[in-house]
Amino acid sequence: MQSPIPMSISTEDGTYIEINEAGIKYMGLQRKEIIGRKSTDLGYVTKEQRKLFIDAVKEQGFAKHMPLELKVDDKILYLLFDVFPIKVEKDYFFLCCASDVSNHRPEMKKFEGDKFIKLTNNDVNFIRGKLRNYKLTPRQQEIVLLSITGLSNLELAKRLCIADSIMSSKCH
Repeated sequence: MQSPIPMSISTEDGTYIEINEAGIKYMGLQRKEIIGRKSTDLGYVTKEQRKLFIDAVKEQGFAKHMPLELKVDDKILYLLFDVFPIKVEKDYFFLCCASDVSNHRPEMKKFEGDKFIKLTNNDVNFIRGKLRNYKLTPRQQEIVLLSITGLSNLELAKRLCIADSIMSSKCH
């Protein structure tokens, strides 16, 4: 069974070594045009965006729900990226998974004036910096970052793969 989630594995410098069919579909290229090339060279990710991913991985051990606008065939896609390092012997690789939130963009526009949504969408690193003052675990930080987006306890529980009753007791 194939995953509908776009996924790729790249080297530390961003060179693709594997990509699934969903990832190929999103990029609009053939596999042979992707494998062996860097995401920055293909123009999908800027060096600054890549640095944000790498900095998050260095700081937290992973990068979770990092927003990114991706231009594919003159169309802008809004994606949330999760990046996880994988060590194989002495080498590090990055497993990258993307969630397309383009269909949610019109709904999100309604809340553009909301301070928390603006901060969440535009400066996740600012929020992460503020959270450092509270000595939270990475999981607690993830819960905070998701909760300020306005998700219900049930939606948070589903996203975090935990029981809603746990969220209800811990969040009130």
